[in-house]
Amino acid sequence: MRYLLIIIFTIFQFCQESEAIPLPADTTVSAPDSSIEQSDNATLSVRSDLNGVRVLLDSVLIGITPIEPVGIAHGKHILRFVHPEDNIWLHPAIVETIQINPSDNIERIVSFPSLYHIISEPYGATITLNDSIVGTTPLRLVLKGEMHLIKFTMDGYAEAIVPLPSGGGIVNQKMKSLGDKNNNGLSLFLADHQSQDYLPHYITTGTAVAAGSAAAYFKIKADKYYKEYRRTGDNATLNRTERLDLASGISLAVCEISLIIVSYLLFSQ
Repeated sequence: MRYLLIIIFTIFQFCQESEAIPLPADTTVSAPDSSIEQSDNATLSVRSDLNGVRVLLDSVLIGITPIEPVGIAHGKHILRFVHPEDNIWLHPAIVETIQINPSDNIERIVSFPSLYHIISEPYGATITLNDSIVGTTPLRLVLKGEMHLIKFTMDGYAEAIVPLPSGGGIVNQKMKSLGDKNNNGLSLFLADHQSQDYLPHYITTGTAVAAGSAAAYFKIKADKYYKEYRRTGDNATLNRTERLDLASGISLAVCEISLIIVSYLLFSQ
């Protein structure tokens, strides 16, 4: 009887140990999701009323308008739109800072304003646009739209209404004197030799205006990059700031020299 109890106890212990043996872990790997991972890059498309506008993202050319959607990384970027005739000072670039979030679809429609340099012979004519006086010649005028009419008025001269060319440019109006009856009412300034005599005035005046505009533009850009440098401490940004400051100083010097030359030409006649 004792041997029978020992055998039963041994069998009972063996069964408990068998039940305690852990099963092997399931090593089956689930199949990967077959769906295509969607990129979190944003897209940018650009349209313009002008074909051939160059579009730069952080100083890197990404295409020429029209630009279909292209992928760009999210974050802060600087967009620059360069006019097809960027070699002419009348068409400065358009610059914009944008903040891109993942999966954004950014669309830009670029429209360049028309920049005019209004001159009259003689200088000092009053310019009226849409019944409002906008200044006296020489005058730098920035307008949007296709068709504009301006009116020149000056004491002793007949008023003149002139359509502005689309796209900007230099407009030179020769005023008709009311007191000169010897050459069909035309002012002496209309004579060919008189126009040739005033050519240096036009050149130096245009140079002064262009250099002054460039100096202001470079200074604004330099201040912007200096603020960026103070925020980030990036030496490359500081170097760019110094280059823009130098360009602004040179442009300002050219503007001042041109103004001195114009003053000399006017007082020497």
